[in-house]
Amino acid sequence: MTEPISLAEAKSHLRVLYDNEDAYIGTLITAAREFAENYQNRVYVDRQDDEGNAVVAETMPAMEKAACLLLIGHWFENREAVNIGKNASEVPLGATMIFNLRRNLPI
Repeated sequence: MTEPISLAEAKSHLRVLYDNEDAYIGTLITAAREFAENYQNRVYVDRQDDEGNAVVAETMPAMEKAACLLLIGHWFENREAVNIGKNASEVPLGATMIFNLRRNLPI
């Protein structure tokens, strides 16, 4: 399975030059893609449905990649559910606004 965002792209966005968090960053890449897929009702990685039929992925547009990178950056910097002593800011809301532009709403 090939993610739409590479480890190199994510590390560049995060400005990470070392390799000891590659596995964690890989997890964040997958989580951001899954968030986008679930929120938008789209498929960005080839898979099989519940009946075993192939579901072909669509290409993730640059705008959605940017939103996923926002999520990855937010999750990388804020590893706890609650931030104590920091000013609150809603970075994921910016990502959600981007995902809304091409969201498939269920009927």
